[in-house]
This record gives sequence, C-alpha cells and structure tokens, in this order.
Amino acid sequence: MKEQKETQKEDQKEKKKRIKHPIGNMLFLLRPWWKHAKGMILLHTFVTGILGPIGTWFTVRLAQAVIEVSGRGFGPAVRTGLLYAGIAVACAVANQIFGIFLMTKKKTRMECEIDRDIFTQALQTDMGRMDDPEFYDAYKLATDEFYKNSDDAYGSLMWIVRFVGNIATLVGVIAVEGSAIIGVVAVVSVLSSVTGALWNRMWAERNKKMIKARRRTDYFRRLFFRTENAADLRTTRISDSLFKAFDIGIVERMKLFSQYNPMEFMLRLADEVMGHGATLAVVLYAAWGLFQGKFAGIGVFATLLAASEQLRSNLDAMGWFGASIVKQISFCEQVRGFFDLPSSIEPSREGQPPPEGPFALELRDVSFTYPGAKFSLKNVSIRVEPKQKIAIVGENGAGKTTIAKLLLRLYDPDGGEILYNGTPLRDLDVHALRRRVGVAFQNPQIYALSVRDNLEVYAQSEDDALRRALETVDLDLPLDEEVTREFSEEGAVLSGGESQKLGLARLLHGSFGLVLLDEPSSALDPLAEYRMAKLMFEESDTTTIMVAHRLGTVRGADRIYLMDNGEITELGTHEQLLALGGKYAEMFTHQAESYTM
Repeated sequence: MKEQKETQKEDQKEKKKRIKHPIGNMLFLLRPWWKHAKGMILLHTFVTGILGPIGTWFTVRLAQAVIEVSGRGFGPAVRTGLLYAGIAVACAVANQIFGIFLMTKKKTRMECEIDRDIFTQALQTDMGRMDDPEFYDAYKLATDEFYKNSDDAYGSLMWIVRFVGNIATLVGVIAVEGSAIIGVVAVVSVLSSVTGALWNRMWAERNKKMIKARRRTDYFRRLFFRTENAADLRTTRISDSLFKAFDIGIVERMKLFSQYNPMEFMLRLADEVMGHGATLAVVLYAAWGLFQGKFAGIGVFATLLAASEQLRSNLDAMGWFGASIVKQISFCEQVRGFFDLPSSIEPSREGQPPPEGPFALELRDVSFTYPGAKFSLKNVSIRVEPKQKIAIVGENGAGKTTIAKLLLRLYDPDGGEILYNGTPLRDLDVHALRRRVGVAFQNPQIYALSVRDNLEVYAQSEDDALRRALETVDLDLPLDEEVTREFSEEGAVLSGGESQKLGLARLLHGSFGLVLLDEPSSALDPLAEYRMAKLMFEESDTTTIMVAHRLGTVRGADRIYLMDNGEITELGTHEQLLALGGKYAEMFTHQAESYTM
C-alpha cells in the first residue's frame, strides 16, 4: 500500500510537470513526425515557407502590375498578367504536388506508425495501470484521437510557417503605400485570435467531459459485438436494461452539447462581425486615400485591397491555428497519462537470465491487493521443487488466478517475496522468464492468424512437432488455416473446448521451466479433462502448477493447496485432504455427487 501511495504521488507530480510545459506538449505531438519523417518535414518547410510567400507576393501585385502596363497596350498587359499569374500558380501547384503525391501517402504510413507506437507502449505498460479508470480514458483517447491530433499539430506548424512568410510579405507590400491599414487589420485579427482561443478552450473542456460520457456508450458498442455475449443477449431480457443504460449515456452527451452550444454560437457570431467589419474598414480607408490623392492610382488601390484582405485572412487563420495548438496541447495533457506515467515492470530489459531446466519456486509471505479493490492475498507461502506437480484450488474469488499473475510478474506483490531457484523475481529478466513459463488460461486468447502462428506463441517448431501437438490434444486443423473468421470467410470457428485444446497444444513443444495452468479444462468433457490432467501431471517433465476449481482434475498432484478468502487454509495430497475432512473434502464430495446424480 505504501508503494501505491508513492506511485500516486509521482503520477501527480508528473501530471503537473506536463501541464506547466505547453511547448513540451506540442513537441510531444510532433515527435512521431520527426521520428518517422525527418526528410519530408524539411522539404515541406521549404515548399511552405519559401514558395508560399513568393506566390502570395505575385498574387497581390497582379492587378497593380497589369494596370500599370495597360497604358502601353493590351498585349503587354496580357503578358504581365500571365507572368504574375503563372508564377503564383506554379508556387501553388508545387504545393499541391507535394500534398497529393507525397503527403497523402506519407500520412497513411504515419497513421500506421503511430498506431504501432501506441501498441508498443501498451506492451510497455504495467497491468496495474490498466486497473485505473483515468489511465484507461487516456489509453482510449490515444487510440481514438492521437494520430488526428498529431496530424493536426503537424499541419498547424506548417500553416504557421506559411503564415509567417505570407504575413511578412504582405506587411511589406502594404507598408509602402498604406501602413495605417496594418493597424486596423492587426487589431481585428488579435480580437479574432482571442475569440479562437476561447472557443478552443471551450472545446477542450467539453471534450474532456465528453470522454467520460462516451465511456458508457462505447461499452455497449463493444458488448454487442462480442461473441461471448451473443447468446446471453439473445436469450435473456438483459438487453432491456442495457438499452436503458445506453439511453442514459446519450442523455449525458446531449446535456453537454446543450451546456456549451450557446457559448459556441456567441463566439462564432463575434468572429463573423469582426471579419466583415474589418473588410469594410479597409475598403473605406483605401477609397479615402484614393480620393484624397494619397495613392498613386487605381492600381495601388487594388493592391491595398488584395494585400489587406489576404493579411487579415492570414492573421485570422494564424490566430485560429494558434488557438488550435492550444486545443492540441490540452489534448496532449490528457493523453500523456498513457505515454508518460512510469511503469516499473514492463519497460525493464535488465536482470539475470532465468535458470535452466525445471524451475524451483517459492512464495514467502506474499500479500497483494488490486488497486481500488478490497480483495487481497494474505501472507501466502508456497514452495515448489523442480518437476513437482502442485495444484491450487478453491472457490471462485479465493485468489487462485491472482497467484498466477504474480508468478508471471504481471503485478508486484505489496509484501513478501517470490523466488525462482532462490533468486528474487524482481532480480530476473522478466521478459526472458515469461518465455520459459508456458501458460494455459481458462479462456485462451485465439488470434486471427494461422493455426501455426497460434501454436508458436512461445517458440517456433518444425511442422511435424506442431502436428504432433495437435494430434495429442485431438485437434484436426491444417497448420496454414486461419483461426477465426475475422479476415477470412474460410477461417476455422472453434468451440470453447477446441480453443482450450489449442491453448494446451501450445505447451507441448518448446522448453519450459514452469507450466502454469489456470482452469485450462473448464470447457472440456470429463473424458477429455481426464486425459489432459494425465498429460500434464503424469507425462510432463517440468515443474507444473495447476489452478483449478474442478477438483477431479488435480487428484494426481504431488501437493494441493486450498485457498479461502486469500489465504491458504489446507495443504496436502488428495488422500490427505480427504482424510482431513475439511473444506476440500466437502467440495470434492459435492462435485463428485454432481457426476453420479
């Protein structure tokens, strides 16, 4: 518990640190682009920052240039117009070529690279983090919107590079003939930027609240497409309650829109009024200068109108993109809880290599409580010798599976110590250790890959060895057949029992120091379950731990530990525990009766 409190304090410090560094947050969003596309960034900066302003200069000077040479005839006017327009178009075409032929393709690749980074980060995150709802929100936000916001941040950066060059060019053009216009345009643009910043702050606040409101509806979106829920949803009336809860989520989201829509309308209205007012002010100023004789002619008037309008447009856009950056920074503050919060287990690649041969292991007074939960392990001590076969049994919720997770160091215990061959688990290379611990869970994860890929989750083997493993568990599947129909209509559809058999077949090739079985036969018929127990307890030549609820599978274990409410209350062989006449004997008798009735 002390370690958890210290971790929470560190998390708060890290969060405050991130909020105080908006530039760091922006650079964080841009980091994937620099990591995967340095060359493109440099080329894009040149195209945007150099060619863009050149095109802008020729665009705003076009009318004046044509008017000034029109006195020499229509031909010179046409040639001048074509030259100025041609240069402006060439700059714009260069930008379009870059966008269509390079950026579109690269953005598709970047989306995949960013997704890969997110998935890699997920593997580097301790499972304890995933029990935190705020962390889950950050993870969901990352998977849903990180690429979009990273892409927007990159786009904002390039647009600002373009705007800076354009604004410098336009200010130079206007300053020659009508510097007062710069002040009018600047004032309106600053007000527009303030409006944009307020709007984006409102958006970020609404979005943060919306994430929590969406969590409810997203749950149902997942629920109705999970095959394990399909039968229950169709054969019971639970869907009525689910739809009521779904409607509550919709109402929560609609309330947020009702709360923020009036403010959004007022900000949009203010921006429109300021924009049209600025246009009117520039036109009146240019007309006044022309009639007062302050401007040389109608050509200058045209240049001032075009340049001032583009200047206002660029300043407004720069302000809005600046406000968009504020939005992206706000997003980053929320999502960095997924990327930056420290994990102590998964990122570690150091430590001693796991021991060779069958493992000996020991739990010494191990205690553990899940974050935010009341359930705990209390001073659990277990000792297993090399090649020994033990079983951990008990009713649901007794703590059996928690021990399996601690042995894999998916969590660290709050107290006590776990040792492999006398070496503390914390001192071992946990990733190398896990490759030598074969695991079969009650609900094995079957992936939308080939049968071969699903068998080789620990190590590659020759096809003959894989076929023998399938034959041993009585599965007849071609190695190249895809499991599930996620991507192929020809894929295999496995029953619950077949999935468990495939999970067990993974353990029948490769070299393991420990085999860890967590309710691996719950979906098998009694005969198949008996064969599985015989295979694992009598024919296996490595250390084996079986976590089980059905006691008929563990009769052949060298030692059985009975857990109750997080503690070990009985231990011994099957015969010893029956003779003891305690809870194990009671459970075994009741389960045996269910087979004879």
